[in-house]
Amino acid sequence: MQLDLATFAFLFSLLMLVWLIYAIKRGKDPALPITQSPPFFQGFFLRAQLAKGAKYCFWAACFFLLIAMSHPRAVQRLTSEHDLLKTELPRSGIAIYFLLDESGSMSEKVEAHTGFGERVDIAKIDLAKQAIQEFIESKRSHDLAGLIAFARVADVLCPLTLNRQELMARLKAVQPIKEDARNGTAIGYAIFKAVNIITATKHFAERQESAHKSAYSIQNQAIIIITDGLQSPHPDDKDNPFRFMPPDEAIDYAKENGVRVFYIGIDPILGKSDYANDIAKLKKAMQGTGGELFLADSQHTIDDILSQIDKMEKSELPPEVVVTKAPIREVSLVGLFITLAMLSLALGAFIETTAARSAP
Repeated sequence: MQLDLATFAFLFSLLMLVWLIYAIKRGKDPALPITQSPPFFQGFFLRAQLAKGAKYCFWAACFFLLIAMSHPRAVQRLTSEHDLLKTELPRSGIAIYFLLDESGSMSEKVEAHTGFGERVDIAKIDLAKQAIQEFIESKRSHDLAGLIAFARVADVLCPLTLNRQELMARLKAVQPIKEDARNGTAIGYAIFKAVNIITATKHFAERQESAHKSAYSIQNQAIIIITDGLQSPHPDDKDNPFRFMPPDEAIDYAKENGVRVFYIGIDPILGKSDYANDIAKLKKAMQGTGGELFLADSQHTIDDILSQIDKMEKSELPPEVVVTKAPIREVSLVGLFITLAMLSLALGAFIETTAARSAP
Protein backbone atom coordinates (compact mmCIF):
# COMPACT_ATOMS: atom_id res chain seq x y z
CA MET A 1 0.00 0.00 0.00
CA GLN A 2 1.18 3.50 -0.81
CA LEU A 3 0.28 6.81 0.81
CA ASP A 4 0.95 10.47 0.23
CA LEU A 5 3.63 10.61 2.89
CA ALA A 6 3.64 14.37 3.34
CA THR A 7 -0.12 14.44 3.93
CA PHE A 8 0.07 11.42 6.25
CA ALA A 9 2.92 12.93 8.30
CA PHE A 10 1.09 16.23 8.75
CA LEU A 11 -2.21 14.64 9.77
CA PHE A 12 -0.50 12.09 12.03
CA SER A 13 1.35 14.90 13.84
CA LEU A 14 -1.91 16.75 14.25
CA LEU A 15 -3.60 13.63 15.63
CA MET A 16 -0.75 13.05 18.11
CA LEU A 17 -1.02 16.66 19.29
CA VAL A 18 -4.75 16.24 19.92
CA TRP A 19 -4.08 12.98 21.80
CA LEU A 20 -1.39 14.65 23.92
CA ILE A 21 -3.70 17.50 24.91
CA TYR A 22 -6.41 14.99 25.70
CA ALA A 23 -3.99 12.94 27.88
CA ILE A 24 -2.84 16.01 29.84
CA LYS A 25 -6.32 17.34 30.50
CA ARG A 26 -7.79 13.96 31.24
CA GLY A 27 -9.51 13.89 34.64
CA LYS A 28 -7.72 12.44 37.67
CA ASP A 29 -8.77 9.24 39.41
CA PRO A 30 -11.86 9.68 41.57
CA ALA A 31 -11.09 10.79 45.19
CA LEU A 32 -13.82 8.66 46.75
CA PRO A 33 -12.70 5.21 47.88
CA ILE A 34 -14.02 2.20 46.00
CA THR A 35 -14.94 -0.97 47.77
CA GLN A 36 -12.89 -4.04 46.86
CA SER A 37 -15.73 -6.49 47.43
CA PRO A 38 -15.77 -8.99 44.52
CA PRO A 39 -19.28 -8.41 43.11
CA PHE A 40 -18.97 -4.64 43.05
CA PHE A 41 -15.31 -4.45 42.04
CA GLN A 42 -15.60 -6.99 39.20
CA GLY A 43 -18.55 -5.16 37.62
CA PHE A 44 -16.80 -1.83 37.89
CA PHE A 45 -13.57 -3.19 36.45
CA LEU A 46 -15.38 -4.73 33.46
CA ARG A 47 -17.18 -1.47 32.61
CA ALA A 48 -13.92 0.45 32.96
CA GLN A 49 -12.21 -1.84 30.49
CA LEU A 50 -15.11 -1.60 28.05
CA ALA A 51 -15.00 2.20 28.37
CA LYS A 52 -11.32 2.10 27.44
CA GLY A 53 -12.20 -0.12 24.49
CA ALA A 54 -14.76 2.46 23.31
CA LYS A 55 -12.09 5.18 23.45
CA TYR A 56 -9.73 2.96 21.47
CA CYS A 57 -12.43 2.54 18.84
CA PHE A 58 -12.82 6.33 18.55
CA TRP A 59 -9.06 6.79 18.21
CA ALA A 60 -8.94 3.97 15.66
CA ALA A 61 -11.69 5.73 13.67
CA CYS A 62 -9.57 8.90 13.66
CA PHE A 63 -6.55 6.91 12.48
CA PHE A 64 -8.48 5.22 9.66
CA LEU A 65 -9.79 8.62 8.52
CA LEU A 66 -6.24 9.94 8.62
CA ILE A 67 -5.14 7.17 6.26
CA ALA A 68 -8.16 7.75 4.00
CA MET A 69 -7.22 11.43 3.69
CA SER A 70 -3.67 10.40 2.68
CA HIS A 71 -4.89 8.83 -0.60
CA PRO A 72 -4.14 5.16 0.14
CA ARG A 73 -3.79 2.90 -2.89
CA ALA A 74 -2.84 -0.67 -3.57
CA VAL A 75 -0.05 -1.01 -6.12
CA GLN A 76 0.12 -4.11 -8.28
CA ARG A 77 3.16 -4.82 -10.38
CA LEU A 78 2.26 -6.02 -13.88
CA THR A 79 4.47 -8.82 -15.08
CA SER A 80 2.35 -11.19 -17.18
CA GLU A 81 2.22 -11.24 -20.97
CA HIS A 82 -1.35 -9.94 -20.81
CA ASP A 83 0.00 -6.72 -19.35
CA LEU A 84 1.87 -6.00 -22.59
CA LEU A 85 -0.19 -3.65 -24.70
CA LYS A 86 0.36 -3.59 -28.45
CA THR A 87 -0.84 -0.43 -30.12
CA GLU A 88 -0.56 0.86 -33.65
CA LEU A 89 0.82 4.33 -33.23
CA PRO A 90 0.40 6.45 -36.38
CA ARG A 91 3.62 8.34 -37.03
CA SER A 92 3.02 9.41 -40.61
CA GLY A 93 0.30 9.59 -43.20
CA ILE A 94 -1.73 11.85 -45.42
CA ALA A 95 -3.59 15.00 -44.41
CA ILE A 96 -7.02 15.15 -46.04
CA TYR A 97 -9.40 18.07 -45.72
CA PHE A 98 -13.02 17.60 -46.79
CA LEU A 99 -14.55 20.80 -48.13
CA LEU A 100 -18.31 20.31 -47.88
CA ASP A 101 -20.64 22.74 -49.61
CA GLU A 102 -23.32 23.92 -47.17
CA SER A 103 -24.99 26.49 -49.44
CA GLY A 104 -28.79 26.58 -49.59
CA SER A 105 -28.98 24.56 -52.81
CA MET A 106 -27.51 21.53 -50.99
CA SER A 107 -30.91 21.05 -49.31
CA GLU A 108 -32.43 20.09 -52.68
CA LYS A 109 -33.09 16.40 -53.24
CA VAL A 110 -31.59 14.17 -55.90
CA GLU A 111 -32.17 10.59 -56.88
CA ALA A 112 -29.73 8.11 -55.42
CA HIS A 113 -29.32 4.34 -55.30
CA THR A 114 -29.13 2.36 -52.08
CA GLY A 115 -26.90 -0.64 -51.57
CA PHE A 116 -29.92 -2.85 -52.38
CA GLY A 117 -30.47 -1.23 -55.77
CA GLU A 118 -33.43 0.87 -54.67
CA ARG A 119 -33.92 4.45 -55.81
CA VAL A 120 -34.48 7.08 -53.16
CA ASP A 121 -34.75 10.84 -53.06
CA ILE A 122 -32.27 12.34 -50.64
CA ALA A 123 -30.97 15.85 -49.91
CA LYS A 124 -27.64 16.47 -51.60
CA ILE A 125 -25.95 17.41 -48.35
CA ASP A 126 -27.16 14.20 -46.65
CA LEU A 127 -25.87 12.17 -49.57
CA ALA A 128 -22.47 13.84 -49.27
CA LYS A 129 -22.35 13.39 -45.49
CA GLN A 130 -23.14 9.68 -45.76
CA ALA A 131 -20.35 9.18 -48.31
CA ILE A 132 -17.80 11.10 -46.22
CA GLN A 133 -18.75 9.19 -43.09
CA GLU A 134 -18.38 5.80 -44.78
CA PHE A 135 -15.06 6.85 -46.29
CA ILE A 136 -13.61 8.00 -42.97
CA GLU A 137 -14.92 5.08 -40.91
CA SER A 138 -13.85 2.32 -43.30
CA LYS A 139 -10.58 3.80 -44.53
CA ARG A 140 -7.85 6.19 -43.49
CA SER A 141 -7.69 5.26 -39.81
CA HIS A 142 -4.03 6.36 -39.70
CA ASP A 143 -4.38 9.52 -41.78
CA LEU A 144 -5.25 12.97 -40.54
CA ALA A 145 -8.68 14.20 -41.62
CA GLY A 146 -10.40 17.54 -41.23
CA LEU A 147 -13.66 19.19 -42.20
CA ILE A 148 -14.41 22.62 -43.63
CA ALA A 149 -17.97 23.69 -44.47
CA PHE A 150 -18.24 26.51 -46.97
CA ALA A 151 -20.88 28.76 -48.48
CA ARG A 152 -20.23 32.51 -48.47
CA VAL A 153 -17.32 31.88 -46.09
CA ALA A 154 -15.34 28.79 -45.15
CA ASP A 155 -15.65 27.59 -41.55
CA VAL A 156 -13.21 25.08 -40.06
CA LEU A 157 -15.56 22.69 -38.27
CA CYS A 158 -12.87 20.17 -37.36
CA PRO A 159 -9.11 20.68 -37.74
CA LEU A 160 -6.86 17.87 -38.90
CA THR A 161 -7.20 15.06 -36.39
CA LEU A 162 -7.03 11.30 -35.80
CA ASN A 163 -10.11 11.49 -33.57
CA ARG A 164 -12.78 9.98 -35.79
CA GLN A 165 -15.57 10.32 -33.21
CA GLU A 166 -15.10 14.07 -32.97
CA LEU A 167 -14.95 14.41 -36.75
CA MET A 168 -18.16 12.40 -37.18
CA ALA A 169 -19.96 14.52 -34.60
CA ARG A 170 -19.00 17.73 -36.41
CA LEU A 171 -19.97 16.24 -39.78
CA LYS A 172 -23.44 15.20 -38.61
CA ALA A 173 -24.14 18.74 -37.38
CA VAL A 174 -23.65 20.35 -40.82
CA GLN A 175 -26.87 21.75 -42.30
CA PRO A 176 -27.53 23.87 -45.41
CA ILE A 177 -27.45 27.65 -45.03
CA LYS A 178 -30.90 29.26 -44.92
CA GLU A 179 -30.04 32.96 -44.60
CA ASP A 180 -29.36 34.82 -47.86
CA ALA A 181 -26.71 36.93 -46.15
CA ARG A 182 -24.61 33.79 -45.50
CA ASN A 183 -25.27 32.04 -48.81
CA GLY A 184 -22.89 31.59 -51.72
CA THR A 185 -20.40 29.08 -53.14
CA ALA A 186 -16.95 30.53 -52.54
CA ILE A 187 -14.92 27.52 -53.72
CA GLY A 188 -11.73 29.50 -54.30
CA TYR A 189 -11.74 30.93 -50.79
CA ALA A 190 -12.39 27.49 -49.26
CA ILE A 191 -9.44 25.97 -51.12
CA PHE A 192 -7.15 28.85 -50.15
CA LYS A 193 -8.08 28.54 -46.48
CA ALA A 194 -7.62 24.75 -46.42
CA VAL A 195 -4.19 24.98 -48.07
CA ASN A 196 -3.04 27.52 -45.49
CA ILE A 197 -4.15 25.28 -42.61
CA ILE A 198 -2.49 22.18 -44.09
CA THR A 199 0.74 24.07 -44.73
CA ALA A 200 0.80 25.48 -41.20
CA THR A 201 0.13 22.03 -39.70
CA LYS A 202 2.91 20.46 -41.75
CA HIS A 203 5.33 23.22 -40.83
CA PHE A 204 4.58 22.78 -37.13
CA ALA A 205 5.10 19.00 -37.36
CA GLU A 206 8.44 19.48 -39.12
CA ARG A 207 9.56 21.96 -36.48
CA GLN A 208 8.64 19.49 -33.72
CA GLU A 209 10.53 16.74 -35.50
CA SER A 210 13.62 18.89 -35.90
CA ALA A 211 13.51 19.54 -32.16
CA HIS A 212 13.58 15.76 -31.60
CA LYS A 213 10.02 15.73 -30.33
CA SER A 214 7.45 13.13 -31.27
CA ALA A 215 5.36 14.44 -34.14
CA TYR A 216 3.09 13.21 -36.90
CA SER A 217 4.82 13.38 -40.27
CA ILE A 218 2.58 14.45 -43.16
CA GLN A 219 3.71 12.65 -46.32
CA ASN A 220 1.14 14.08 -48.72
CA GLN A 221 -1.81 16.40 -48.47
CA ALA A 222 -5.10 16.53 -50.33
CA ILE A 223 -8.33 18.48 -50.48
CA ILE A 224 -11.60 16.82 -51.49
CA ILE A 225 -14.33 19.27 -52.48
CA ILE A 226 -17.93 18.02 -52.52
CA THR A 227 -20.34 20.53 -54.00
CA ASP A 228 -23.36 20.83 -56.25
CA GLY A 229 -22.10 23.77 -58.27
CA LEU A 230 -19.31 25.98 -59.50
CA GLN A 231 -17.81 29.16 -58.13
CA SER A 232 -20.56 31.59 -57.11
CA PRO A 233 -19.43 33.95 -54.31
CA HIS A 234 -21.78 36.36 -52.58
CA PRO A 235 -22.11 39.60 -54.62
CA ASP A 236 -21.35 41.76 -51.58
CA ASP A 237 -17.85 40.20 -51.40
CA LYS A 238 -16.67 41.42 -54.81
CA ASP A 239 -14.20 43.79 -53.16
CA ASN A 240 -12.87 41.11 -50.83
CA PRO A 241 -9.78 39.53 -52.47
CA PHE A 242 -10.07 36.34 -50.44
CA ARG A 243 -13.78 35.58 -50.51
CA PHE A 244 -13.95 36.47 -54.20
CA MET A 245 -10.78 34.53 -55.10
CA PRO A 246 -11.21 32.60 -58.39
CA PRO A 247 -10.85 28.81 -58.10
CA ASP A 248 -7.98 28.61 -60.60
CA GLU A 249 -5.94 31.09 -58.53
CA ALA A 250 -6.57 29.08 -55.36
CA ILE A 251 -5.74 25.82 -57.16
CA ASP A 252 -2.43 27.28 -58.35
CA TYR A 253 -1.71 28.20 -54.73
CA ALA A 254 -2.45 24.61 -53.73
CA LYS A 255 -0.10 23.32 -56.43
CA GLU A 256 2.70 25.57 -55.19
CA ASN A 257 2.33 24.05 -51.73
CA GLY A 258 2.11 20.45 -52.90
CA VAL A 259 -1.58 19.98 -52.10
CA ARG A 260 -3.64 17.83 -54.42
CA VAL A 261 -7.16 19.05 -55.13
CA PHE A 262 -10.09 16.76 -55.93
CA TYR A 263 -13.52 17.98 -56.98
CA ILE A 264 -16.73 15.94 -56.76
CA GLY A 265 -19.79 17.51 -58.37
CA ILE A 266 -22.98 15.89 -57.10
CA ASP A 267 -25.62 17.71 -59.15
CA PRO A 268 -26.54 16.01 -62.47
CA ILE A 269 -26.89 19.41 -64.12
CA LEU A 270 -23.10 19.81 -64.09
CA GLY A 271 -22.84 17.11 -66.75
CA LYS A 272 -24.82 19.12 -69.29
CA SER A 273 -23.20 20.86 -72.23
CA ASP A 274 -23.91 24.33 -70.81
CA TYR A 275 -21.21 23.73 -68.21
CA ALA A 276 -18.78 21.79 -70.41
CA ASN A 277 -16.21 24.59 -70.83
CA ASP A 278 -16.16 25.53 -67.13
CA ILE A 279 -15.87 21.88 -66.11
CA ALA A 280 -13.06 21.24 -68.59
CA LYS A 281 -11.10 24.26 -67.35
CA LEU A 282 -11.58 23.25 -63.73
CA LYS A 283 -10.62 19.65 -64.49
CA LYS A 284 -7.37 20.72 -66.11
CA ALA A 285 -6.51 22.87 -63.09
CA MET A 286 -7.25 19.98 -60.71
CA GLN A 287 -5.08 17.60 -62.70
CA GLY A 288 -2.26 20.11 -62.55
CA THR A 289 -2.10 19.55 -58.78
CA GLY A 290 -2.12 15.76 -59.18
CA GLY A 291 -5.82 15.67 -58.36
CA GLU A 292 -8.90 15.07 -60.46
CA LEU A 293 -12.44 16.25 -61.15
CA PHE A 294 -15.34 13.82 -60.89
CA LEU A 295 -19.04 14.19 -61.61
CA ALA A 296 -21.35 11.89 -59.71
CA ASP A 297 -24.19 10.25 -61.62
CA SER A 298 -26.09 6.96 -61.67
CA GLN A 299 -22.99 5.10 -62.93
CA HIS A 300 -20.46 6.91 -60.76
CA THR A 301 -21.73 7.37 -57.21
CA ILE A 302 -19.95 9.46 -54.59
CA ASP A 303 -18.87 6.25 -52.84
CA ASP A 304 -17.28 4.95 -56.05
CA ILE A 305 -15.49 8.25 -56.62
CA LEU A 306 -14.15 8.36 -53.07
CA SER A 307 -12.89 4.80 -53.52
CA GLN A 308 -10.95 5.95 -56.60
CA ILE A 309 -9.48 8.84 -54.66
CA ASP A 310 -8.58 6.45 -51.85
CA LYS A 311 -6.50 4.38 -54.27
CA MET A 312 -4.73 7.52 -55.51
CA GLU A 313 -3.89 8.76 -52.00
CA LYS A 314 -2.37 5.78 -50.23
CA SER A 315 0.06 6.21 -47.36
CA GLU A 316 3.52 4.95 -48.23
CA LEU A 317 4.51 3.84 -44.73
CA PRO A 318 2.56 1.48 -42.46
CA PRO A 319 1.78 2.62 -38.93
CA GLU A 320 4.48 1.97 -36.37
CA VAL A 321 3.60 -0.86 -33.98
CA VAL A 322 4.63 0.07 -30.46
CA VAL A 323 4.70 -2.39 -27.56
CA THR A 324 4.17 -0.72 -24.24
CA LYS A 325 4.05 -2.17 -20.74
CA ALA A 326 2.09 -0.62 -17.96
CA PRO A 327 4.48 -1.11 -14.98
CA ILE A 328 1.90 -0.76 -12.23
CA ARG A 329 -1.81 -0.78 -11.66
CA GLU A 330 -3.18 1.35 -8.82
CA VAL A 331 -6.43 0.73 -6.94
CA SER A 332 -7.74 3.38 -4.55
CA LEU A 333 -8.34 2.21 -0.96
CA VAL A 334 -10.02 5.40 0.25
CA GLY A 335 -13.43 3.75 0.43
CA LEU A 336 -12.06 0.83 2.43
CA PHE A 337 -10.53 3.01 5.15
CA ILE A 338 -13.58 5.26 5.36
CA THR A 339 -15.67 2.11 5.91
CA LEU A 340 -13.29 0.92 8.65
CA ALA A 341 -13.49 4.33 10.31
CA MET A 342 -17.29 4.26 10.29
CA LEU A 343 -17.34 0.72 11.70
CA SER A 344 -14.91 1.68 14.48
CA LEU A 345 -16.97 4.74 15.32
CA ALA A 346 -20.17 2.71 15.39
CA LEU A 347 -18.58 0.02 17.61
CA GLY A 348 -17.33 2.64 20.08
CA ALA A 349 -20.74 4.30 20.22
CA PHE A 350 -22.42 0.93 20.77
CA ILE A 351 -20.10 0.06 23.67
CA GLU A 352 -20.56 3.44 25.34
CA THR A 353 -24.34 3.31 25.13
CA THR A 354 -24.73 -0.28 26.28
CA ALA A 355 -22.25 -2.23 28.44
CA ALA A 356 -20.00 0.70 29.38
CA ARG A 357 -22.60 3.38 29.97
CA SER A 358 -22.02 5.31 33.19
CA ALA A 359 -25.62 6.20 33.97
CA PRO A 360 -28.80 4.13 33.88
